[in-house]
Amino acid sequence: MEGCCSAKRACLIFGSVYLIGGLLLFGWVGSKVGTERRKNTEDPNEENKLEDINHYIHFLDLFLALCWFIVASLLLFGVCKTNSRFLTPTLVLIPPDSLAMLINVAVFVANFGFFHPLVIAFNIIRISGIVVNIFFFWCVFHHRKQIKEQISKEK
Repeated sequence: MEGCCSAKRACLIFGSVYLIGGLLLFGWVGSKVGTERRKNTEDPNEENKLEDINHYIHFLDLFLALCWFIVASLLLFGVCKTNSRFLTPTLVLIPPDSLAMLINVAVFVANFGFFHPLVIAFNIIRISGIVVNIFFFWCVFHHRKQIKEQISKEK
């Protein structure tokens, strides 16, 4: 079942994008973590609030970027070697990653309101990421199922 839009090809595309994205995000967030500075801790304006929230989100993003780099590498290896065990870590990481994105959306909405211009842009990006994660999960799950069926037919 190798067509133009097979689950294997989708896994390869998503895996490569997440591998490169994880590496780039790790480098970008890693450079940001140590360089953030606070100007005035007593002034509760929006800029300081945004810096505080971003400081904690950067640690979560750093951890998830490292996880995505490792898991996407395993996914690509598993797809190329047709081994379903290497696809399982991706299925395990997608739900917590989507949950982290949803929590980020909730934190920004709770602190700044839904109609703040930065929050609208941030929410669009994060919700788009959740939608992509849903399709990614479906592709990996479907391809893993195909591999297991292929192995059971060979026995």
